[in-house]
Amino acid sequence: MLANAKSEPTARLFAQVGSTDGLGSRPERTEMETLIRAQRELWNDTIAIHMAERKPFGLFVAQAVTFTEQPEGSFYEPFLRLQLEDAQRLMDELWDCGLRPSEGAGSSGSLKATERHLADMQRIAFMLLERPNGQGQGEDTSAACGRSPAPDGSASSED
Repeated sequence: MLANAKSEPTARLFAQVGSTDGLGSRPERTEMETLIRAQRELWNDTIAIHMAERKPFGLFVAQAVTFTEQPEGSFYEPFLRLQLEDAQRLMDELWDCGLRPSEGAGSSGSLKATERHLADMQRIAFMLLERPNGQGQGEDTSAACGRSPAPDGSASSED
């Protein structure tokens, strides 16, 4: 991760990552490194995504995407392909900007509801296990389910 990059101007977002050895010269690089930063811009409610590739012979910064008209149904190449670890880095950067999945297993709201349901089911199971054998046949279990009996004796549902 880039240290303090979110508070620096855009021009310096990638400058800190291994730029010099302290003597003004670049260390020898033998492989390519993809650099990705996402930066929340609070003044216009957007996320700025910066991408660059550091190669042995220099830093190459991605430029703005341009849109061209294409006929409907024609084949076209994706504007970006990422290695899995670079895609993960982008997701981590977006998470750091405060973005979360809208829906799915990773959704915190869905997880909390599942945890509450599990706690309810555990409470019901333990209450039934604690009853001596022979009891509990035909008894009202509405209290074990967290419901209060209705005036007519049936369990009322509050959901």
